[in-house]
Amino acid sequence: MIARNGTGPSAAPMLRYVDGFIGANNHSAISNFFINLGWWGSVNILHKSPLKFLFPDLVIMANSSRGTSGVYSTVFHEMAHASHFTKVGSYYWSRYISYIITYGNKSNPYGDGHGRNAGYCGVGEMWGYYFEDVCFKKEFGYGGLQYEDYKYWFNPGFIEKVAKIPDVTTSEIYSCLTTNTTTFKELKRKLKTKTIYDEKIDEAYNYYTDWP
Repeated sequence: MIARNGTGPSAAPMLRYVDGFIGANNHSAISNFFINLGWWGSVNILHKSPLKFLFPDLVIMANSSRGTSGVYSTVFHEMAHASHFTKVGSYYWSRYISYIITYGNKSNPYGDGHGRNAGYCGVGEMWGYYFEDVCFKKEFGYGGLQYEDYKYWFNPGFIEKVAKIPDVTTSEIYSCLTTNTTTFKELKRKLKTKTIYDEKIDEAYNYYTDWP
């Protein structure tokens, strides 16, 4: 939902389509993001406004500090979130946004993985980082994310490891992002339906020992 790849904070709030979310923590990354843009008061009452169509779906705050590749990374990340939204819709997204607004902060926009609706954020950010990497490598033919540098509680490297299983494709991973995929446990269950190597899903998951 929030990307900070050296090009400034960006987000995929999908505001024109999300109904009825209200945040609880005005010190979170995303609420400060909207405050700085002068939108926060409007966002708080967005679900009541007939003018919601004026709000953006994606916001990319880009500068030249990381060059073209940094801007591309941010765009890929936010577009990955937009693709996720097309699968899950407003109800899911409102809970995703609410988690970040409630539990995120300036130093850690994703909170610590505890609290109501944490699973929505965990699954969503996993996909965001993974598909950013897929698109980056396809566009530039090199580099991409160093997953072990992204030590967030949702461990985006998990999906990257799953994608290396011989009979699992990115399309199949994407197909697992349904409206009821709101926990890591459910994501694991769905991923196991895409492969004959169930044990490799468990191995990828158990590689990380810091799940919330």
